[in-house]
Amino acid sequence: RARAQSRPLEPKDDLLAQLTTMGFKQEAATRALLLYRNNLEMSLNWLLENASDPDINKPISSNERQQLSRVASRAPIPMEALNDFIEISYGRNRSPSGGEAMAPAAADLGDESG
Repeated sequence: RARAQSRPLEPKDDLLAQLTTMGFKQEAATRALLLYRNNLEMSLNWLLENASDPDINKPISSNERQQLSRVASRAPIPMEALNDFIEISYGRNRSPSGGEAMAPAAADLGDESG
């Protein structure tokens, strides 16, 4: 049975307007919103982290748009699974009370100098 094609994700106009008002070019803002499923905060973080990328403002090809939509259509990682991963990786006593992961200590990475 053929799978029904879902409608491609499009950036929300109001979010696109917010990002372009902040000074980001339309292409970069569109890329970020597609990549992060119209999540403004994550899109803004990505734009700030990738501002020096020379390709960030180039026009989005139809192939790239399809790739971004495919990435965006993947199910997000449930927070519970992410918390389990952090606990297993770093241990409960290493995770701050805020639930954020801490980087492993140098000794945990096999660094004998620290």
